[in-house]
Amino acid sequence: MKHAFKLPDVGEGIAEAEIVEYLVKAGDQVKADQPVVRIETDKAVVELPSPVSGVVVEIPHKPGDSVRVGETLLVIETEAAEAAAAVEPAKAVEKEAPPEDRSRAPVKIEEPPRKAEVPAPAAAPAERVQVQATPH
Repeated sequence: MKHAFKLPDVGEGIAEAEIVEYLVKAGDQVKADQPVVRIETDKAVVELPSPVSGVVVEIPHKPGDSVRVGETLLVIETEAAEAAAAVEPAKAVEKEAPPEDRSRAPVKIEEPPRKAEVPAPAAAPAERVQVQATPH
């Protein structure tokens, strides 16, 4: 399955970027999160990682081209069909295993240690104390 990797919105107000260099070429195997292209915006030079694993099949632009947000930077042939086939058997194994029944297991409840009760102090005559504080 082909995946078109498009220029994401890399920053607030950035509408386009210039391609500085591609870090891969057509036919290269890439992994997800591997840097694949270096772009320059008004503010910085940024390396963009591949969103998927697969093989680079098309590079529609060349270094020096200006690309608008949403335009395709790379086309990557993904291994989605193989990955889906590998996931399906794992799900079948999970369904066959019975869930653990913990509802009948004994539960041990520990009470926190009790603090020694301290008798309340004898009521002292109420004195009016004036606090020196500034307004909030």
